[in-house]
Amino acid sequence: MLGRRVGRSPAAPQPERWAHRSQTIANHLGQVVIVFEYRRHLGPRSMHGAVRLSFDATQPYSFVSKAHWPLHDDYDAVVRRAVEDVLREWLGSLDRVQVVLESVEFHSVDSSVEGFRRSARAATEAAFSV
Repeated sequence: MLGRRVGRSPAAPQPERWAHRSQTIANHLGQVVIVFEYRRHLGPRSMHGAVRLSFDATQPYSFVSKAHWPLHDDYDAVVRRAVEDVLREWLGSLDRVQVVLESVEFHSVDSSVEGFRRSARAATEAAFSV
């Protein structure tokens, strides 16, 4: 049952069952670091984004960025929103799991908002399956 997305079940679970399921999934998550690079070729260019995220389910929710972005390209808000969307899908709320954006890999031509959104989303989903 840990592999299913809790927020997308056909019938909404009862509140007490949701809390139990959410706690079980958070306990499974534990403490993990995920590095994910997303690259999709789109003709002569690519869509790119790469993140290193650490997750700690023993701590209350927070999102901290330690990433160093190029001068005019700071996608912290995009990464945070993608992470929070996945946490809400899996856990039902944002009351647990400390998330730290440890670093990013940025390509001067190919990196984009969408590349980092997809990378952060995939890294967060991967945290629940390792």
